[in-house]
Amino acid sequence: MQAARGRLSIALERLVRALLMQMLYAARSERLLMEQLDYNPLLRWFAGLNLDEPV
Repeated sequence: MQAARGRLSIALERLVRALLMQMLYAARSERLLMEQLDYNPLLRWFAGLNLDEPV
């Protein structure tokens, strides 16, 4: 889905799951969480991302 200004929107379920993982894994920033999502397949699965899908 695309927002009115052209930016792709993030599904609310994925966003909530990612923020929950950020709290549980004590990631200090969203950038660190994104790095963890890049290499940890379990976190990608929990967030609802495929292995080949960009974070």
